[in-house]
Amino acid sequence: MNILILTENYTKGGLETHIATYYNQLKNDNNIFFAIGNYEEYGLLPEAKIETGFHFGFDVTIGDFINDVNRLVELIIGNKIDVIHVHPFYSVYQALFAAQITNTKLVYTYHGPGSLTFTANLFDEIMFEVALETTISSVISVSQRGAEGFKRLEPKSIVIIPNAIDDKLYKKTKVIKNKKWAIVSRLDSDKYDAIEELLKNIDNIDIDEIDVWGDGNKKKELENISKSLKKKIVFKGFSTNLCEELLNKYNGVIGIGRAAMEGLVMGYPVMLVGNKKNCGVIDDDLYEKTKNHNFTARAFNQKSIEEINKQLKLVYSNTEKYIFREQIIKEFGINEIADRYVKHLEGLPEQIQNSSVISLFSDLSQLDEKIRFHDDYNIINLLNEYIYIYTNNIFIKNKIMILNNMKKEKMENQAKFDELLGKYNELKEKNSLLKSSTDTLIKENEKKINTLCHSNSRLEYQLEYLSNNITTKTIIRNNLRKLINIFRKNKRSE
Repeated sequence: MNILILTENYTKGGLETHIATYYNQLKNDNNIFFAIGNYEEYGLLPEAKIETGFHFGFDVTIGDFINDVNRLVELIIGNKIDVIHVHPFYSVYQALFAAQITNTKLVYTYHGPGSLTFTANLFDEIMFEVALETTISSVISVSQRGAEGFKRLEPKSIVIIPNAIDDKLYKKTKVIKNKKWAIVSRLDSDKYDAIEELLKNIDNIDIDEIDVWGDGNKKKELENISKSLKKKIVFKGFSTNLCEELLNKYNGVIGIGRAAMEGLVMGYPVMLVGNKKNCGVIDDDLYEKTKNHNFTARAFNQKSIEEINKQLKLVYSNTEKYIFREQIIKEFGINEIADRYVKHLEGLPEQIQNSSVISLFSDLSQLDEKIRFHDDYNIINLLNEYIYIYTNNIFIKNKIMILNNMKKEKMENQAKFDELLGKYNELKEKNSLLKSSTDTLIKENEKKINTLCHSNSRLEYQLEYLSNNITTKTIIRNNLRKLINIFRKNKRSE
């Protein structure tokens, strides 16, 4: 079988190990090809046929989106691909059109809640549901929770195929009773809360030392937390050879999801952490409950420090009760899981081409190639023309109606805004003219005021001069002279 695997990123984490486990099991009897957006090579995909540089992301332009689809079409036709297998997230949109154009089966894998809820706007939700209605042959979920989540979207089929473990790679370990445990995890935002919670309480937990295996953008913050602790915490970094690094060194493993499974298959007791919780060491009861939930902590209760220490005491005295290697191999070993996977792909019905989806892609080339593909309004006219009329999914139709109303309201609001902006600019211009007139009047008044001030200064000078130079004696003398003159005139007249 010829299988093309798409993934947005291939860097460091559980998804990458999941893909590599399948690849290494299937590559001898099948032709496996990869189309990856962001790829980091570190030895997990030896001799793999990999095409990189795809724009599997939220900010892809229509031009780059069309080029991606055309590249995928060439890969599919050139390698006679039987099934396209898409891993989250945004690669599913390019895969939708490539599968339709080439009439190729398409499956999508659910790894966790983000695989279903990653959409960032209404347009993305619509196109994801269009893919499920028209093109995705089957959803493969690694857990019961994922299968339940997809039921409402009514894909053509849902099958639970859990994460697989290569039991040949992970040898059986000796459990060393040294109270030294290994945390195995990506040290990023998704895992940070649980690891932070564990480290902050570790001085009160019956564990003497911890090695932290993993890397990520939260590593420095976790290192800073560990500096204030009494217990010895050593950050070992990322390793591509954990199956050897962990062998015969530890009392147990601390992890979630795939890391928990890897610890269990080696024969270590495993403490389940995640979602800012410590659920304690996996025992018979927790194993049965969590195996259908991909060994995540989401559905389980936080244990108190007292409960954890009581359990650790039992682990140290009766380790065998917490060993699940045989159960993991039987239920999650890659031999059985890979067989189920291949049989599922072989049993999928042939793809049925949808002319509306193909026409929608054809008309994308008529749009400005520099605008974004993942935008609520850039492709709405194509949704109305090719999806709204022909969909059988009432949820898709309703969402397109909502999107149309949102666009109408946006246009009306934009018109109101433009009208208000016009009035604002008009008032601004009038205000500018008024300000100019006011400035002129102010300048004229300032000139008059300056003149008056100058005249006032002269009067003040004259007054001061008179005050300083005409004395009271002079005034009396002048007044007496006036009186004498008046008296003399009166005398003559008599």
